[in-house]
Amino acid sequence: KGGVGGFFKGAFQGITGLVVKPVTGILDATSKTAEGIKNTAKLLDDRSAIDCKVRLPRAFYKREQYFSLYEEGDAEMYTLLKMYRNGIYSNDIFFEAFEIYPDANRTKPHYLILTLQHIIYFNKDKGKAEWYLDTSNIKDIESSKESIRILIKQSTKKLSGPATIPIKHSNEGKSILNEIKNLRLALSE
Repeated sequence: KGGVGGFFKGAFQGITGLVVKPVTGILDATSKTAEGIKNTAKLLDDRSAIDCKVRLPRAFYKREQYFSLYEEGDAEMYTLLKMYRNGIYSNDIFFEAFEIYPDANRTKPHYLILTLQHIIYFNKDKGKAEWYLDTSNIKDIESSKESIRILIKQSTKKLSGPATIPIKHSNEGKSILNEIKNLRLALSE
């Protein structure tokens, strides 16, 4: 169709397309990459995007390190365990945790954190552990309507006698006692 002139015209278009198409693709890729970098920089400059609330990490439980439905309280206690005193308990295996209110008005929260290595009674308002003990130092457990007492084998810096967990609600006491017994059982395995 077009003879020799059509042949040269078609060959010219083909050779031009062979060079122009890849160059166009490279320029397009460079343009899109630059646009992405610009958008990322703009997002990082926007303080409101960074300051948005993010939930605490999920707790992983026991030797199996399983997780269950997200519990904000457990997540808070798990994070506290990992960060407290520059991570002194960061290698502990989280077992269970309880929010306890030792006062009748339920205004002064404490955390009882059970790990395979330690039991920690943490005063949330003061931001420090009132007592802690190695689980290997547990001699026995006694319970009453008012408290759970963990008898220890040897005195420590924080404990010269039994570790006492005040109980204001009997259901709470039963749950805590059961989990401490489960912890001791897990330690014997």
